[in-house]
Amino acid sequence: MRHVFSLRRAALAVLAVGALILAGPLGASQAGSFEVSGTYDFTDNRGAATSGDLSGTATPGGPFTGTFAQKFGGGADEGTATLDFGGGSLTFSYHIEFDDDLGLFVGPYVITGGTGALNGASGSGTLIVEPANDTGGFTMSGTIDR
Repeated sequence: MRHVFSLRRAALAVLAVGALILAGPLGASQAGSFEVSGTYDFTDNRGAATSGDLSGTATPGGPFTGTFAQKFGGGADEGTATLDFGGGSLTFSYHIEFDDDLGLFVGPYVITGGTGALNGASGSGTLIVEPANDTGGFTMSGTIDR
């Protein structure tokens, strides 16, 4: 029996394997855990509307800086924040309420958009904020889909 090598068949096989690889995880969105630990510094802490600066580290993402703006009313803070990672940023909205048992502000956050490498990102989770007059800490634990 004689076997003949066919360049056309070999090329088609390589293309078929490549298409299967691209249709798998690389072609799908990447969903996973999102964990943040950081600090906030008020730059304007007068009245019901406050704002400030953020810094910390996220996994995935790495080091970030950012800003936030919020309004306090009815025992809760509602606001938006942006985390800037250098090659992209994430914006999220949040609603936190003071938990007397924990002594912390706790509530949900929702990622509302991203830029650069994080364009089209979405996700959600829990935001926990230490109460402070000037500088405090915060954590975020949830998911990100990008």
